[in-house]
Amino acid sequence: MENEKCVKNDMINQIKEGEKKEEKKKKKLRCACCNTKLGLIYFTCKCGNKYCQKHLNPHSHNCTFNNKESCQKQIEKNNPQMRSSTFIKV
Repeated sequence: MENEKCVKNDMINQIKEGEKKEEKKKKKLRCACCNTKLGLIYFTCKCGNKYCQKHLNPHSHNCTFNNKESCQKQIEKNNPQMRSSTFIKV
């Protein structure tokens, strides 16, 4: 009878320890291009992915972000066109 209780308690403790270990483990960041583990230094591109030092530049990871279009939109937003209805001729 006591042996059965000990076995059940041991199993319960092992399950609890397994859950604790799973909670502690965090998924490490990985490069979106080459899938290497990223340490303390990593780069986030404008496309939203994280990359290692080798794939830092947009041309090295075939970036889908259109920088020209985003800059044009920002310029249009910051500099609205002013139109007047009448011009005074001199």
